[in-house]
Amino acid sequence: MPSAKTLPNNHPGEIILFNFPESVFGRRMTRYFNLRSLPYSQIRVPPNMPRPILQEKLGINYRRIPIMAIGRDIYIDTRIMLPKLEKFFPEKRLGAQGHFDAGFEAMLEEFVIDGGPFWRTAGCIPETAPFMQNEVWMKDRSDGSGGQFNKESLRENRTWSLSQLRLWFGILEKFLADGRKWISRTEGPSLSDIHAGWQADWAINMAGDMNDDKGEHSTADMRRVLSRDEFPNVHAWVERFRKATNEAESANKSAGALDEGKEAGDEIVKRILSSEFTEAESPVVDESDVLGLKKGQRISIAPVDFGFTHKDQGTLVGLAKDEVVIEIDVPGDNGKLRLHYPRINFKILPV
Repeated sequence: MPSAKTLPNNHPGEIILFNFPESVFGRRMTRYFNLRSLPYSQIRVPPNMPRPILQEKLGINYRRIPIMAIGRDIYIDTRIMLPKLEKFFPEKRLGAQGHFDAGFEAMLEEFVIDGGPFWRTAGCIPETAPFMQNEVWMKDRSDGSGGQFNKESLRENRTWSLSQLRLWFGILEKFLADGRKWISRTEGPSLSDIHAGWQADWAINMAGDMNDDKGEHSTADMRRVLSRDEFPNVHAWVERFRKATNEAESANKSAGALDEGKEAGDEIVKRILSSEFTEAESPVVDESDVLGLKKGQRISIAPVDFGFTHKDQGTLVGLAKDEVVIEIDVPGDNGKLRLHYPRINFKILPV
């Protein structure tokens, strides 16, 4: 397995991303890494459960991808990965400097992920898409969504999903109508562009690329609704975003090779378990938090929107307004890992 690019001396450890190429959230992270010229390694995991490297080797039940490891600290959900990386690599970070702009970035990120744009784009995946022909993948997504993600539901809600995407593209068009190249008027892509750009790129790409077995566009309705004629600034911005991230990927050549297979997976696990904790200071538990939890208490954590049937359980070692941290035992008596989660849309319950 090729080694990752050398990390700065002050960095706590190697960045490892558990990912698969089709993951749109995975692409959100790899684009960030490349725009920052950060070294990182990737290991391929299946697009559906089970994922033995995570469940059996490391004891992690969380089902969404990507998952990021730095040493024995595991970061769950891109909404905690990005602020952690901004903190670990403060030089030339992509986040806003001022409080108002940082708040705008956070609102934009949360709106795109949970406020509609992501889910409505997922609702436009055509029945001709390759994954939609895979019964195992479809069952996995149905299980993860409590039975809501299936072909019948997608078919029934497609026009509504398209109408909602058109509203979102209208908002983006207003952001960009004054001629700015990037959402926050920065010289290059910022976190604001990453928070919104991955979804808009996904939608435009889906609208243009999906064909059925007769060579006809299965997403002709999507191309019409999200047309360049109606949203010229959005299309131009997405093209700039693609160009900038593609150039950054080419410049970050020695990073991000996607390794796969049992041997590569075993090596990744070995590297994680031979490491120390990344965040050396003991996390603090805010015992005045409204949840009323105590340090050392055993708790369970799961997202509330998708994958809520797969909970992680562990000992509470960190609780702040925007983060919860648990310690878990690694299978095979291989010590402990710390799992870090964002608070937003994650349910925390005492066991």
